[in-house]
Amino acid sequence: MKSDVLRVYFPLPSTATEVLHMTNVPDCSNSILQDISYPTSLVTLSSNLEIPLDKSPYSNNSKYGSYKPISWTIETMLNLLHTTNDGRYILADSVKNSGNLSDNSKNLLTHLLINHLLQDQHKGNDLFFRKIAELIVEVFPKEQKSVYFIPSKTEGSHQTHAKGNLIERWKNVARRLKFVGAISYDRVKPSKTVNTISQYIHFSDEVLEVKKWLISDGLNFNLCDIGDKWEFTFNLRKNDKFDLTSLSDVFKAWPIFQGPNSYELVLGNNCLSRCRN
Repeated sequence: MKSDVLRVYFPLPSTATEVLHMTNVPDCSNSILQDISYPTSLVTLSSNLEIPLDKSPYSNNSKYGSYKPISWTIETMLNLLHTTNDGRYILADSVKNSGNLSDNSKNLLTHLLINHLLQDQHKGNDLFFRKIAELIVEVFPKEQKSVYFIPSKTEGSHQTHAKGNLIERWKNVARRLKFVGAISYDRVKPSKTVNTISQYIHFSDEVLEVKKWLISDGLNFNLCDIGDKWEFTFNLRKNDKFDLTSLSDVFKAWPIFQGPNSYELVLGNNCLSRCRN
């Protein structure tokens, strides 16, 4: 069965305002839509892939929620561009600039896509931003992916955060929406697995007695005097850190850290940690 061929022509710069008032968008079902950036490139659209804008088209997912930008396709992009005024402006600007986008159009494009991402109160995710950046370059081949998304990377002990127009736009919009209470994100609580394991570690009465001495009589001595006892209770302190969630908890469990020479104890602890690792 042959598909009808639909060729979409956009006006020259002198009539670009007509793009902003287009209301009759052609039905793309069972047809071929011409990519405006490269007239020879034809993208097939089928009715079962058309993405409606009035509701989330994806099933619920425990990790990503009901909205999955990782499933966006080029049809998602084209649908947004052809059914919004900002999208029509971006397309006309691309024609005007021989496939390139002006800075204004770049900003409009990221705003359009991030608004679509946030319509379901979705959290940002590097995988989503990477996918969206790839789609931008598919639709506008003269655009640079690195303008919209640069992934995080680790070089030795230094780690850089992901950045790019999509990241910055998402942060700004999400911050404003969160400030007025339009969206709310629950912070991920740390796993209790390690804590559960640590509770089963048994320490001898001798170790516990030494700790008892350190947090009472030991407060009057410096590291040179209590060095052996401090080293003897190292594993106990190492285990305690899984259950101590704040500095206040640390001071309650080990008040010796509040002493005038506590920095010596911290340095000694770090030395013991390095030696045993």
